[in-house]
Amino acid sequence: MGFNRIISFLNYNDEFKLQRRLVHGYLNPQAVSSQREHQTVQARIFLKNLLKSPEKFAQHASRSVDASV
Repeated sequence: MGFNRIISFLNYNDEFKLQRRLVHGYLNPQAVSSQREHQTVQARIFLKNLLKSPEKFAQHASRSVDASV
């Protein structure tokens, strides 16, 4: 796995600026608050699945993460 495009490992240059702009588009306050309802729905689904079959925790967690990305 290459770490050359992970923003925390980049030198301050044009690539860093591009990555920062891309990240900011997803992590600014408006973007984060617009995802709140989706995250709440996914959290409820995760908890219902976990109550129904706790032995499948890893599967439920994986599905939940996949649905949230």
